[in-house]
Amino acid sequence: MEQRYSIAIVGCGPAGLSAALNARIRKKSLILFGEDGVSSKVSRPASISNYLGMPSVSGEELKSAFLQHIRQMGITITNARIDGIYPMGDYFVLSSGGRMYEAKTVILAMGAKATNPIPGEQQLLGSGVSYCATCDGMVYEGKTVAVAAYSEQEEDDVRYLAKIAKKVIFLPQYGSSLAGGNIETVAGKPAGVKKADGRLCLSLANGETVLADGVFLLPGCADLWNPKTVRSSMGAVFSFLLTIDYPPSGVTDFLFQTFCSGSPQSSSAALPRRRSPSGWGPPRR
Repeated sequence: MEQRYSIAIVGCGPAGLSAALNARIRKKSLILFGEDGVSSKVSRPASISNYLGMPSVSGEELKSAFLQHIRQMGITITNARIDGIYPMGDYFVLSSGGRMYEAKTVILAMGAKATNPIPGEQQLLGSGVSYCATCDGMVYEGKTVAVAAYSEQEEDDVRYLAKIAKKVIFLPQYGSSLAGGNIETVAGKPAGVKKADGRLCLSLANGETVLADGVFLLPGCADLWNPKTVRSSMGAVFSFLLTIDYPPSGVTDFLFQTFCSGSPQSSSAALPRRRSPSGWGPPRR
């Protein structure tokens, strides 16, 4: 008979690891699912300057610190991909291939996955391409950045970057009147990005190119039910099937409440209720 854990945690980025640490401190039996060696997203940034207590740390250094911490707490990562979660009354069954796991509570901390990135986006993420102005803006102090934004709500980030960067090349994917100062507005939809002579070359769908030291694609944090975070070039989906409507009773949506930019207090009546074998996600634009 399989062990029935108090808590199963799906995802081993900062959210999942934090959940595992707190579960262990509270003497709960737990199982943590994810990539062996922490989520690959953690190690991508070349430099992180806004992580308290660890100034100017690289992604690899942060990853090592995370691993050291959970190992000291006796926490291991089960290298398995969860492809289904099934409610069984007072507990849940999580499936991974032909293997089944049982837990009284499930914490979802698996992050969001880009389903339609532009060419070069994923390869350069953390090495010139960013989704977060607050996180990475200071890296480009006194430099030139290109910023593609998909709603007016991102204009605060554009103004913030304009205070830091020497020049902001602004590519609004909607009607915008933001301009002036060191903000240059350019028409065009991002179609690809690559490195060229130590800088980034952003290709546009109209055939033009933009040269910059950094490229921000906003927003990048995918709260599926917040229109702010639905970009025309990047949606987000869960990678497994939930057999119950959202919000599921007993399943803690740790990711959205802790790390995404939307409002976890949003009325459930406003959330989409649909199932799909390929997972959940916003409609494509």
